[in-house]
Amino acid sequence: EQTEDNVRSTTVVNQVHLMRRLIAARLEDVKFAAEHISTFNGLLNQLQDVGLQSFDNKMKAIFLLMTSLKHGREALVVSLSNSASLTFDGVKGAILNKEICLKTSGVSNPKV
Repeated sequence: EQTEDNVRSTTVVNQVHLMRRLIAARLEDVKFAAEHISTFNGLLNQLQDVGLQSFDNKMKAIFLLMTSLKHGREALVVSLSNSASLTFDGVKGAILNKEICLKTSGVSNPKV
């Protein structure tokens, strides 16, 4: 029984650690949006591996928005939130498209 309690305690510690990493993840910490999205997906997978139920599509989209956008990019948030349904793939596509637009407009080291 003590071993089971230790495993349960370790699992909770891991879940809290991974949730903190997910919340703290910022696009500014990496060079490209695709790298941030990959890290974000990796953290979601790790959370599932330690027994935390996966987020629904809308919750994943909201977390991705929270961790991806700089202050002052409210127009993108408003645009996405006004769509019929907020989805993870929709947010991911918008972030990647925004990065491409910034690159083609000559912005060096574009961050969404």
